[in-house]
Amino acid sequence: MLFLHRKLPLGEFSEGIGHGEESVRIAEAVDHPFSLVEAYRGIGYLYLRKGDLHRAIPVLERGLSLCRVAAIPMWSSWFTPALGYAYTLSGQVTEGMALFEQGASMGMTFWRQLYWFLVLSEAYLLAGRLEDATHQDRQALDLARAL
Repeated sequence: MLFLHRKLPLGEFSEGIGHGEESVRIAEAVDHPFSLVEAYRGIGYLYLRKGDLHRAIPVLERGLSLCRVAAIPMWSSWFTPALGYAYTLSGQVTEGMALFEQGASMGMTFWRQLYWFLVLSEAYLLAGRLEDATHQDRQALDLARAL
């Protein structure tokens, strides 16, 4: 989708959301699952980064569901940890942690894996699981040192 490749200045959520919603409308109109998954990923992440969990969660849920239904498993590794993080931040810690742990076992690039290790550590802290958070931090550190 075009809006994902356009650089926006930091904090320009309203412009990004406008582009994201337009991308979703276009992808829905042509009924193209891959484009729709990409549009959901873009706007879902944007809502999540903005902290708008009430809008992020349904979009991320739709994206993950579409990945499963349309047999696009490679994109599940983008949605699963993001949705887990959104659930955890919204207080649905058990559901969020289950998705996070599922997402950790999915194939990811080095940088995405490092990022999600750190986010998972934060989620463990929010869940009151200090030992698990420390373990995740160590995994992230080990991964970074392996560069």
